[in-house]
Amino acid sequence: MSIQAIQHSFEETLSQDGLFCLLGHSYADFIATLSLLSSSHQSFVFQETQKNVFNGLDEQDQQALANLCQSRSAGCFFNHSSKTLNLKQLLRDTERLSLPRKSGLCVVLNEDSFDRSSPAKLQQALGAWRRFCRRGQYRIMFLVCGPCETLRPLLKRHSKTLSGIATQTRMSKLRYSLLIDHWLSPQGMLAHQEFLLELDSHHAIEHLEQLLKPQANATIESSDVDTIYTVQRLKEELYKSANVIAEQSDNSALLESLDGVVAATVIFDCQQADDIETLALMIYQLRASAGEQLKILVRESLRCLRAADEAYLLRAGCSLIIPHGVHASAVHSLVAAIQGHVFTRNLPSSLNKLIETRPYSSDYGYTEPSAFARYARRAFDNSLFSELQHLIVELMPLPGISIEQIFGLCRLRREGDLLTVVDGKVYFFLYACSLRDVDTALRNSLDLPVNDLFASRLLHCDADDIDELLDKLLLASPSINAQRARKLMDHRSQHRPLAPAEKQRGAAAFAKRRRLDTTIQSESE
Repeated sequence: MSIQAIQHSFEETLSQDGLFCLLGHSYADFIATLSLLSSSHQSFVFQETQKNVFNGLDEQDQQALANLCQSRSAGCFFNHSSKTLNLKQLLRDTERLSLPRKSGLCVVLNEDSFDRSSPAKLQQALGAWRRFCRRGQYRIMFLVCGPCETLRPLLKRHSKTLSGIATQTRMSKLRYSLLIDHWLSPQGMLAHQEFLLELDSHHAIEHLEQLLKPQANATIESSDVDTIYTVQRLKEELYKSANVIAEQSDNSALLESLDGVVAATVIFDCQQADDIETLALMIYQLRASAGEQLKILVRESLRCLRAADEAYLLRAGCSLIIPHGVHASAVHSLVAAIQGHVFTRNLPSSLNKLIETRPYSSDYGYTEPSAFARYARRAFDNSLFSELQHLIVELMPLPGISIEQIFGLCRLRREGDLLTVVDGKVYFFLYACSLRDVDTALRNSLDLPVNDLFASRLLHCDADDIDELLDKLLLASPSINAQRARKLMDHRSQHRPLAPAEKQRGAAAFAKRRRLDTTIQSESE
């Protein structure tokens, strides 16, 4: 399309019905715009009072705006109170004007009029204006004053409701940059283009130069690419910018709110080991439905992830895991670095296939020394040709602390983790646990810090050392009645780890709630 054709199309656009939005920095920036709209838009509506609007203008702009307002055949209207009106209230007042059908209306308002707390609320408000526009076949132009850095990416998500979105930047008195996200014209759709607009002394278009041309092979940027969704606690901890939407209290509510996301950033919260299985299923479902452009992050807000857990979440479709030890300032950089990332790893073909990759053992909690030794030896033997790591931790209680007190403070709920006692020493078998995860595993297995309960700690990870220890435990006698030990621990454990079959049923129910087409295979398969 030639510059002459674009200029003609731009002028024709001002005469077609639809709901358009032009963003600018101040009322002064829109004097030229209102002049261009003077013949096609018969009425002006200002959100602010007349005093507030004119006070921010110089004498020349005041006179120009006064002339434009006086020449409106359908009237010019200002707010008569100091109260800021939102879109819903502005629409209510505008409907009372009884504008002629097929007329043009220009609404000048501040960016604060747009409810950015929820995409659904913003869509509801814009949708009401769109229906009003269609009923009367009106030409409606929103002129939005303010920085708009955070409003613009949110408006881009509503491209089906808004016929056009553009940003106007004043370079000099009669010279403007016009950056178009999308703009419907009689000749077609303009998208991702920038123009240099020069006006004459009467604010008519004198020169139009195309600065940014759409590339033939360029990938069209999704409207939600700058939006970040997370839960409320992470909003308070990590972010202060308004393009972060954090109105949900937990991961489940966050997931349910993510309808139609394409290239946004989603940050889930992980606070405890019990969250990992459900979180993996959420990530898998979201990745399977949204595709490769979506950035899915997990923030470990409380230390709970082992290396095997991180690998499991990555296999489920997570783009990045932010460990607990990463400071908030570094989190900002990590979130910025992930922008533009495209997920290229292969997902498991079904939820069942994903669950099968999760290390699982039906045993957990207390067991007698001989059973502990047999179980641990079998686990170590099975891991010889895999990436799984297991550890045994030997702990000596502090003087004055009994074994029963230790059991009362233990809360082993993680599948595969075992506990036994021999000669007054406590032995933990940590399943699928690397050396760097030992502190995390012990912290999550005890109600008090390790140093408050035990005088010494010894790690067994060398093969010969482990063989010698297991031979000793195999022949050892129990130091506590098994039923008594389990009773002491059971009152601390609220959830038993799920077996694979239970996980599959839970995954199927979860997928049904999400109404996705991900295949859930039956157990017989």
